[in-house]
Amino acid sequence: MDQLVLVLSCCGFHWTLTVIEPYNEIVYLVDSLSHRIRNEDWKYVVEMALTLFNSTKGREGRKRVQWEVIKAPKKPDAKQCGYYVMRFMMQITEEVATLEGDSLTSIFTKTEYSMEEIDEVRTELAECIQDHIYE
Repeated sequence: MDQLVLVLSCCGFHWTLTVIEPYNEIVYLVDSLSHRIRNEDWKYVVEMALTLFNSTKGREGRKRVQWEVIKAPKKPDAKQCGYYVMRFMMQITEEVATLEGDSLTSIFTKTEYSMEEIDEVRTELAECIQDHIYE
């Protein structure tokens, strides 16, 4: 993987993570609620962005973008999707260098995160906000 672009998106009241490999034209959807693509408008936006990327690079590009839905850990309730998306980003950035193969799907092996793993995200976010408040 030469480059990954991590994009947060919110549809209604639900956060998801889209991971794009622009040079390979592979898009991974990481969602704590569902294991399917539910937003066709978002899919269109991402595919248009890849078309523009290829245009600026003078590349032909594929006829169809390859989409993969990653079976990531599911959240236990309807209120923690933002924390789960941040945890997905942490896990990807920590483990992408050790990836064996060309797919992000091998990173997500758990069916759910422990409360300690989600609390780690909450603590890091609170520390980041505190640092900016007292600058």
